[in-house]
Amino acid sequence: MFYRVVRAPTWGKAVLTGVSFGLGEAGVCFLGSYSWGAHVPLSLTLLCVTLHHVPLSVWAYGAPRFLRAPWLWVASIGLSASLASFVELIGLPNREAMVVVSSLPQLVGGARLFGSDLLTGVIETALFAAALGLTRRSAEETWGVRAGRGARPLVIAAVALGACSALARATASPDTDTITVGIPQIDAGSSYYKSRLVAPSIAREFDRNFEALSQKLSRVELVVTTESFDGRFGLMLPDVREAWGARAKRRGQAWLATSYIVKADGRKSNAAGAFTADGRLVGVHEKVDLAPFGERDLAPGEGYRPLPIAPGVDLGVLICQESYLRRGSLMLARAGANLLAATTSDVTFGSSTTVFEHLAMTQLRAIESGRSIIWASNAGPSGVIDNRGRLHHGPFRVPAGIEVTASLHSELTPFHRYVTFWLLLGPGLLAIGLITVKRVGSPGPAPSFAFAASPTRTLWRYGAAVGGVLLAVATALGTSAAVEARWGKPERAWSALVETFTSRPTIIEPNPYARFMRPPGRSAEGAVAYLLEYYGLDRDDSRLLSQLPEKPSMADIARFLADHYGLASRALKLSGSLPLNPLLLRAPDGNFAVVDYAGSGHGALVDFATGSASFISAVELGRLRRVEALFPYGEPPAPP
Repeated sequence: MFYRVVRAPTWGKAVLTGVSFGLGEAGVCFLGSYSWGAHVPLSLTLLCVTLHHVPLSVWAYGAPRFLRAPWLWVASIGLSASLASFVELIGLPNREAMVVVSSLPQLVGGARLFGSDLLTGVIETALFAAALGLTRRSAEETWGVRAGRGARPLVIAAVALGACSALARATASPDTDTITVGIPQIDAGSSYYKSRLVAPSIAREFDRNFEALSQKLSRVELVVTTESFDGRFGLMLPDVREAWGARAKRRGQAWLATSYIVKADGRKSNAAGAFTADGRLVGVHEKVDLAPFGERDLAPGEGYRPLPIAPGVDLGVLICQESYLRRGSLMLARAGANLLAATTSDVTFGSSTTVFEHLAMTQLRAIESGRSIIWASNAGPSGVIDNRGRLHHGPFRVPAGIEVTASLHSELTPFHRYVTFWLLLGPGLLAIGLITVKRVGSPGPAPSFAFAASPTRTLWRYGAAVGGVLLAVATALGTSAAVEARWGKPERAWSALVETFTSRPTIIEPNPYARFMRPPGRSAEGAVAYLLEYYGLDRDDSRLLSQLPEKPSMADIARFLADHYGLASRALKLSGSLPLNPLLLRAPDGNFAVVDYAGSGHGALVDFATGSASFISAVELGRLRRVEALFPYGEPPAPP
C-alpha cells in the first residue's frame, strides 16, 4: 500500500488506494469471521478503514512532500502508534502486530519493554521508508540502487527489533514457581449448542466425553474449561455449583469452570468460576470487554481482579475477546495476578484464521505482561503461552486432555510500569515533529517520483489492483483450508473451505419435547423441567416437581424456584422489552408454555400440554392477552 500511495499523482488517488487496500484487508477479516459464525457489520468495516487506512494513506502521500527528512520517521512512529492505540480502545485488534507475532514472537519480544503498539509503529515506519526508497529515483539510478535503498530501513528495523527482544529476554525475571494445568479440549461444534435441548442424546454424549477427558487429567493441579464449554448456566444453580465444588474436593484439584449467568435485567453474562482444591468457590469473573459484534446484548462484568485459586496462585481470567485487548492483562498484572487464563470457543463454528489471529494477540499480551497465559480453546490448539510468547500446545480439532506446565511470574514488566509513558510517546513524538517542522520554515521542494503514464503501465496498474482483490479473497478462503492442513486434519482442508459459506445444521430428534409433556393441568411441571435442563440441572426432578399444585399461579412457581433451586424470578409484561432468555408463560386456563429467545425478535414457543412447538415473533407475543410471563435468574454468591 505504501508503495502505491507514495507514487499516486494526486491526494484523491492516494486516499482511494488506501481505501482499496483497507477494504481488501477488511474482506479477509469478514470472510474469516464469517466462517467463524459471526457477521461483521459493514459499518464496523468502514470504521476500521476510515480510522486506519485513510489516515495512513494521507500521511504516506503528504509526509515526504511536507515534512523535512529528520522528522519524517519520528512522525511516522508517532502516527502509527497513536492510531494503533486508538483502534484498540474501540475494541478492535491491531492486525499488523498479529501478522508478525503469530510467526515470530521472539522478534517482537521487546513488547515487554515498550509495548506492541510502539514496535508496530517501528514496523510500519520501516515499510513506509522502504516504499519511499523504492519510489524515489533519478534518471541514472538502477533498480539495484533503489532496491538497496529500500532494503536499508527493513534491515535497520529488524536489527532494532532483535536488539529489543534480546534485551527484554536478558532482563526478564526467572520462573519463581510452576503449576501443572489440564485443559479438557472437548471439540464441540455449533450443532451441539444449537441442539442440546432438542437432541438430548448429543448432550449425554458431550457429558460422557467431558468426563472421560477430565479423568485423564487427574494428575494436574488446576483444570481450566473452555469458554461456556457445555452451553449451560451452571454457576447460577446452587446444586450445580456444589457439584463443581465437590468434584474439585474429591479430586484435590482447583477448577476454573465456565458458564453463562442470567442477570436480573434479563441479559446474560459470560462467566468463569474459580473453585479451590478444597471445594470453595472463591470468585467469579464475568466478561468485561465484550466483542463489538455478536455480544451487544450481553451484560458486562464490573472489572478485573485476580482469583486466589490455589496456594500461591492468583489467577487472572480473560474470556475470549478480553485477551485481544491490553486492558485486562494490564489490570490483572497490576492487581497481583501471577498467572493468566484465556478461555475461548474460537473454533466452535468451524475452521478460520480468526482462531490464530486471536491466539497471536494473546501471545502479545503474554509478552507485554510477562505472564504465562493458559490458552483453553474449544477445539485447540490448547496449551500454555509462556512469558516470551511461545505456545506449548496440544492437537487441533480433536478431543484431547491437554496437560501443560505454566510458570508463575509476579514482576511488573517495564512496559506495565511505564505504560502511560510508552502509549503517549508515539503521539508525543508526532507532536514534537510537527511543531519542529513548522518552526524551521516551509518545506523544501517536493521529492522526485517516477510516474508512468503509458497505456501499458496504466493497464498493468489496473490488472495489479484486480489481482490484489482476488488475492485477498483467495487468502481469506484458502487460509481456512491451510489451517486444517497445517494444524488439524489434512483431509478436512477442502471441507473447511466449503464450511465458510455453510451454516451448521440443528439436529432434531423425533418428538424432541416428549420428555417434558405432562397431562392436562400438570403442564407447569414440564415447563419448569425444561427450564431447569436449559440452565444445567442434569438430574430428573420429576418427584420434586410433582409437589407443584395443579395449575399453579406464577407466584407459586416463583416460590418453588426460590425454595428448591435458589433461583429468583421476575414477572414482566409481554408488550415491553423482553429478555434474551427463556420465558415461562401461563395462559388463563392454567396451561404453561416456554418461549425461548423472544428478545431477539422471534422465538420457539413450546406447549407442554400438547408437546407442540412453533415460532412466534415478539410482536405476536405482545398481542397475547391475559398471558402472564416470568423469567428466572440468579447469580452466584459473593466470595467470603
